[in-house]
Amino acid sequence: WLGTVRSGLWRAFSGPGGVRAEIIPIPEWTEDNPSILQIANDEVGGLWVAGSQGAAHWDGNAWAVLPKEALRDQAMISVLPLGQDGAWLAPQNGKQLSRLVREGPTLRVAETLPLDHPLSQALIFGLGRDANGVIWVATARGLKRWEGGRVETYGRNAGLPGEDCAQNALLVEPNGDVTEYRLENLRVNQPVPDARFVLELPPDVQVREIDLGGGRAGEAAADPPR
Repeated sequence: WLGTVRSGLWRAFSGPGGVRAEIIPIPEWTEDNPSILQIANDEVGGLWVAGSQGAAHWDGNAWAVLPKEALRDQAMISVLPLGQDGAWLAPQNGKQLSRLVREGPTLRVAETLPLDHPLSQALIFGLGRDANGVIWVATARGLKRWEGGRVETYGRNAGLPGEDCAQNALLVEPNGDVTEYRLENLRVNQPVPDARFVLELPPDVQVREIDLGGGRAGEAAADPPR
């Protein structure tokens, strides 16, 4: 299976004469040349596709697609299959993860993370899950570790070179290691089963006075540290 930029979904077959490729149309994707941004096995014999026209699922016999009106942000950049529980999809231009499930020939939005969720605060560029069920999320504001109701963020505070992650360049290995690429190669090892980065946070800083050049803006001694 091959995803292309503005040339749709393809499948390549090897044979005695070499490799033969053919385009695979996805029903109801009306764009002539859609971009395919990620393809992933669904863990139960099927395939999830995320692209400029939305999300689609192939069960080995037929396609199911997400209706155009189902989500405000239709284009999808990344997909994380969850077996029988469907898949998490990350929008290309939004910040809210949505979990989709298949119902016959269509896909249904089972849940969408609320706007105040910690994972809804930055663009999402990649999704992964380790053997313990922990979900890893590559974002524009660091690498996130999501387990149950807890989200941890790793960036410069954990010794990484920056915050902004690259698109779909996140690999969670079977032994629990996490490899994530940015502008430069970066590897983060997470031992299994007890995995935590040691965060070294800077001390709190409190703004007491601001000089605007023409007078003071006042003190904020009663404000909490920021």
